[in-house]
Amino acid sequence: HLALADAAGNAVVSAMMGSLRESIQSYAAQITSSLPDWEDTASRLKSEHRGILAAIRNDDGERAARLVAAHIQGYYKEAGLDPAEARPAP
Repeated sequence: HLALADAAGNAVVSAMMGSLRESIQSYAAQITSSLPDWEDTASRLKSEHRGILAAIRNDDGERAARLVAAHIQGYYKEAGLDPAEARPAP
């Protein structure tokens, strides 16, 4: 995720992702514990990552953005959370 932020060339987003990395990791670990089957989820997430990367490589920013949104929303939904309400724990 940080590599994508770096590759986007936006120094502000890259710095923000770098500084949030640790809190995001602990938050993601909390969400992971509520998933019904991590192996299935991990497989799906990796496949989605490949699709996002393909869109980026094809210079299709709109598709990449849609895939990223679906990726995040699907992860939250599978964990039983509402993506619009979920916030990282302090």
